[in-house]
Amino acid sequence: FGLNLDGCPPPNAWLGIGKSVCGPNAFLTSLEAILGIPFTEVNPLERTIAYRDCINETLSADQPHAASFELDPLATAQLLLNWRDELTEAGWSHSSNHDDVSPRLKALSTIEASFQRTDFSTSCTASRIASIIREIKLCPQAFKGEILVIDTPDSLPRRWAQLFQLLAADYGDFSSTE
Repeated sequence: FGLNLDGCPPPNAWLGIGKSVCGPNAFLTSLEAILGIPFTEVNPLERTIAYRDCINETLSADQPHAASFELDPLATAQLLLNWRDELTEAGWSHSSNHDDVSPRLKALSTIEASFQRTDFSTSCTASRIASIIREIKLCPQAFKGEILVIDTPDSLPRRWAQLFQLLAADYGDFSSTE
């Protein structure tokens, strides 16, 4: 597994019978299939439009993204949604205390409260990982296999690190491709 391996052809040395080289999307899809977790592909544009609507619903002139949103609502929504997804993957929660945080994070928290009421809030990597972790904890014997991770543990977002810890993944030096 590697965070940047989706869609990349692996070196020949990594290939073989019983081996799978994959990135985040392929890895999560495989685990969901093994564990019987249904996954519904969500149209990214529909998700961005839903986020744009939530921004519009919660928008005030003093928010850091207000001017950008006025100029290009869809591009602003896409950027903020990407930030939201990355923060969620890193372990951020909109329900945390946001008294001593930046105005951007406060604004994202306000938007998130609205976004949580949509069907699109759970269609992100962090939610998929959370579902997988729940299933593995319920039935630890459901997944038996060896996982080698090419990323260092400290370079992984928090949710990924939690998943790999639960799966007892090994971390290796794969800098050599021969």
